[in-house]
Amino acid sequence: MFFLYLYLSMLGAVVLMLAGTDLHKAVGSGDMSAVMKLLQARADPNAKDQAVETLGWSPLHVAAHEGHFDAARALLEFGAEVDGEDEKGFKPSNLASSRGHKKIHALLMAREPKMLDWLIEHKLSAYAHLPVLRAMGVQTTDDLEPLRGLDMGELFADIAHRLDGTGKKAQSLPCAPKCTTIKAALHKAINTLSPAPPPANADDKEEL
Repeated sequence: MFFLYLYLSMLGAVVLMLAGTDLHKAVGSGDMSAVMKLLQARADPNAKDQAVETLGWSPLHVAAHEGHFDAARALLEFGAEVDGEDEKGFKPSNLASSRGHKKIHALLMAREPKMLDWLIEHKLSAYAHLPVLRAMGVQTTDDLEPLRGLDMGELFADIAHRLDGTGKKAQSLPCAPKCTTIKAALHKAINTLSPAPPPANADDKEEL
């Protein structure tokens, strides 16, 4: 861990993207107009930089290092790999964390922009509530809808088993010592999901 922070702190003074793609450069400069044009033109969001100082960095590494949240969000929406590693084994989340870019780090933890939006909408935390959602098998926002309507007992019936396979008491879960509060907040949020839109031509189908 010491060497990770030493390496990352040294990068703070490095001039980035000496050999990067146009997308690396646009992300590094924070030019969202250029970023979107390149992504829409099918620039590879997972291309690797070949500069010595940033060997193996993807555009998402650059966004995480520089603190460009909008660029990071756009890259994820266009298929950037959240867990892609550089030549030293570091992920974008390592860079965001070491540089103090908490919002980007939370985005990378959520793995998709829609999940972060949902957490923010319901005043939930990527650090306190998201690990419990992961334990429940929730990976994307699509996984939330089937949980709607379950009571507290049903929603969290098997959570300890899913987390560590031992069925330990709640105090052993990642949410301890605030499991009761966190579970209540998640239950409330899941059950205030916006209703699904009606199917197209619903009125026509009823008439048939």
